[in-house]
Amino acid sequence: MAVIVKGIKKINNLLRKVQVEVVNQATPLKQAGVLLLNEIDGYFQQGGNPSQGGKWKMIKELTIARKGSSRVLIDTGVLRGSFRQDITGNTLRIGTQVKYAKYHEEGDGVPKRPMLPSTAKVVEVIDKQYTNYIAKLIK
Repeated sequence: MAVIVKGIKKINNLLRKVQVEVVNQATPLKQAGVLLLNEIDGYFQQGGNPSQGGKWKMIKELTIARKGSSRVLIDTGVLRGSFRQDITGNTLRIGTQVKYAKYHEEGDGVPKRPMLPSTAKVVEVIDKQYTNYIAKLIK
């Protein structure tokens, strides 16, 4: 009695192809980075981060009068436009070098206004990009 399995060679070839391609993870990471940057920009457009507590706390009337707008975290656009992605090896970093961003992100001395996606959102986006990337490789 024996079990005959056909297609092993094809599966091995596909696995080798995926293994070779996935060593360089720049493509799915870059795609995920673009989507996450768009997500952050959407938070500025919406005035809040649904994955981290929803709408940001409104600014004070004096601030509105000074800047001539009630848009939260948008004055000159420097902060909104400062978010970048950086890929080093197999690591994706999304962030900003604007010094005051961390105070808003963490709520240190000002109301907490998180601009970065939640860990769950980041995992969801990256998982989707890797799934799509690998699916394209094995077609």
